This record gives sequence, structure tokens and C-alpha cells, in this order.
Amino acid sequence: MGWQKYSYEAEVFAETLQKHFMDYSHVNGRLYINLGKVIPRYDANHVWFKCGQCSELTPYMLKGHCPSCGSEDIHAMTEQDVDALSFWRKPVEEAMNGRQIHVIDTEEHTAQLSHKDQCDDWWSKTERCEMRFQDMLQKGELPVDILSSTATMEAGIDIGSLVAIGLRNIPPTRENYQQRAGRAGRRGASLSTIITFCEDGPHDSLYLTNPLPAKIRALTL
Repeated sequence: MGWQKYSYEAEVFAETLQKHFMDYSHVNGRLYINLGKVIPRYDANHVWFKCGQCSELTPYMLKGHCPSCGSEDIHAMTEQDVDALSFWRKPVEEAMNGRQIHVIDTEEHTAQLSHKDQCDDWWSKTERCEMRFQDMLQKGELPVDILSSTATMEAGIDIGSLVAIGLRNIPPTRENYQQRAGRAGRRGASLSTIITFCEDGPHDSLYLTNPLPAKIRALTL
């Protein structure tokens, strides 16, 4: 803000902020903003700003600076910047306009669920999940967005237009990586995304600290 150290303006600002908006924590002795005293304001046409240094998104600048890192490399968000956030922004706007809120639907897909739940059922639970994952819906059903499955999935499954895969650990060999990651992008997708999470074991730690072998492994696909 350009205030001098121990300036009168800074003292008044700090005192007002603490008195009207913050509460003292007896756990760690710190001050936190009391969310019960804050009222959010929503304006779909408000111009937001994006910091070029820390990528912070903020509704206001602080005297021409980023309020997060203090950088002057901050600009008003362009239409392209806003469109890049449409996956998160659009559902919120629809909810604010009174439309039904849609959540991401996740289902489990493992061999334990493959048996028929009842003798007169045409499809098992896993088979229904497969059809919903491919947008083959019956009346009253919603599509499945994410399938949580075993490493090898089930034989003969048509995974459709799968474009993203998350691996909960690093596969042991290159062949295992190809088997799991190669399931994405099989049906006309020009771009697929593979995200690998590392566990704290020696195998995953090796590739986390030395990612070059993992990169070479990915390039062999």
C-alpha cells in the first residue's frame, strides 16, 4: 500500500480489520477472518485480474500490484482467460441462475461387483456403469463421469471416448504403464491426459526424484 513502517494509516487499518472481521484462535494463537462476518458479492460482469508471476486470480489489484505476491505483472483477464475456467465457472453461473446443480458422478468398477445383484437382473452393476460411462442411459439415469477401477480393469470393456486417466501409483514396468495409460485416446481423441500420483514407497520415490526414466517410458507409447 506504500505505507511507511508503523504509520498511522497502517495501525488504523490493522485495528479495524481485527476488530470487525477477525477472531482469535486459542489453538495456535493466530488471527483468522471470521467468515460469518463476510458477505460475498456476486457480479458476473466484474473484471477479474490474473497475475503473470504467481497465476493468482483476484477481483481487485492492490495499487497496481498483485495482492498475493506483490508483482506488477498483473493484467485484466481476457476472454480467453475466462473461457479456460469454463469447466468450473459455468456450473456456478447456471446454479446462480436457478438451474439444477450437477455434480461429478463417480462409480466403482471392480471384479467384486461383476456378479448379478438379483436373479432377474439383465445387467450387473459394473455393466450398468459401463453403459452410463458411454452415455447409454435409461430413463432417470445420469451419466458416469469417472470410473474407479483396478489397474487392469476388466477384459473386453469398451471404454469409449476416454480422454483422461489417473494412476494412483507408478506402474512397475513399462509394459504396465502402456497397458494402463494406453487406454485413453483410443476413439478419435486428439489429446489425452495421464496423471500419475506417487506413493511414499521406494519405487515411486525413485521416479519422483528422478523423473527422466518416467518421461522416457511415456515417450515409448
